[in-house]
Amino acid sequence: NGETKLVDGRTVRHGKGKLTVFYEGVYEGTFVMGLKHGAGKFAYQNGDVYSGHWHKDQPSGRGTLAKKNGNAFTTTSGYVDGSLVVEMTNTMTGEEYAGVVVDWQRHGTGKMRKYSGILNGWQQNGDWFEGQWM
Repeated sequence: NGETKLVDGRTVRHGKGKLTVFYEGVYEGTFVMGLKHGAGKFAYQNGDVYSGHWHKDQPSGRGTLAKKNGNAFTTTSGYVDGSLVVEMTNTMTGEEYAGVVVDWQRHGTGKMRKYSGILNGWQQNGDWFEGQWM
C-alpha cells in the first residue's frame, strides 16, 4: 500500500506506505526506490516495535524500541561489517548497552553499564557471559 514509482519498467515503493512482511511484521513509513529509508515504524510479529530512522532497509540512526515485555529503549544504531551495532538505554532502569544485536537481543561483543559498574564480554540470547566463547 502507498506511493509507487516506475523504474526501468517495474513499479517500486517510493514515498510513504505500508508493507506487511510475512512471518516478520508490518512496516509503516517512508520508502526510497523500494527500500525502507527515512522515518518509519516496524511492528514485529513478536510484539516488539521499533520506531525511528531507516537507511537502505535497515534500522540506522536514532530510534526507540518498545519490547513486548514492557521494557523500552532509546537507540542509536548502524551496520558495521554486516552486523547491527547499537547503543541502547533502558528508559526505565537507565542500564546501557553498546554492542552487536541480533533480532534486538544482545549478541556477540558488547559492553553493559549496570548500577554496579561496567561489564565487558560476550552476550548470547539475552544471558550475560564474561570472557570469550570456547
